[in-house]
Amino acid sequence: FTIGAALTGNVSGEAGTDTFTFNENLTGNASGAAGADSFTLSGGTVGGVVDGGADADLLTLDNVANTIAVTGAGSGTATGTGGFSTLEAITGNAAADAFSFANAGSLAGEIDGAGGTSDSLTGDADGNVFVVTGAANTGTLVTKTSGWSNIENLTGGATIDTFTFNENLTGNASGAAGADSFTLSGGTVGGVVDGGAAADSLTLNNVANTIAVTGAGSGTATGTGGFSTLEAITGNAAAD
Repeated sequence: FTIGAALTGNVSGEAGTDTFTFNENLTGNASGAAGADSFTLSGGTVGGVVDGGADADLLTLDNVANTIAVTGAGSGTATGTGGFSTLEAITGNAAADAFSFANAGSLAGEIDGAGGTSDSLTGDADGNVFVVTGAANTGTLVTKTSGWSNIENLTGGATIDTFTFNENLTGNASGAAGADSFTLSGGTVGGVVDGGAAADSLTLNNVANTIAVTGAGSGTATGTGGFSTLEAITGNAAAD
């Protein structure tokens, strides 16, 4: 399906693989039914719900600053739509995309920030385990999504979050509330490591680290673009 002129109503696929491209606006719902369906916003919007139906379905958003809130299992809200349901994966675009998860939110597939340098991922309020692994700005967030890529900034939630950097994150890592821990394990943080509230700790890589505490809980440390609102720092086996 290609929506090339504004359309009032709904569009629905069938049992096989369906592709939906929205060059113009659809006022109603877009439903994939069964099959691995794809929905692409390319200048148009969906006023109703994008419903993937069964199988592994993908929503690719327009080239604008998108806000995606995953509030249920495969469901939530996204810029350019009236909401989504039974989706497995979401891809942003070249602008700054902001992904977030509510406590009940999850995606069976992956999220992809696509292009841009200011994409963000915010976890839920139940405690999050972020691991940057496999490649720069790529990693896992267990129980929330099978993986994420092209995300430059990570933010935790209201309780204890752990961040492990096996690969590089080019942006910021923020713990928000809770006693959060940040561990450099081969990777670096190009931006600021911000502990947020509570007793937060930073463990550095196994290199000769230089740590300068220049303010209350703030300063500079090897492998980071700086740190703020931290309470403890641990070096490693080399000379710190």
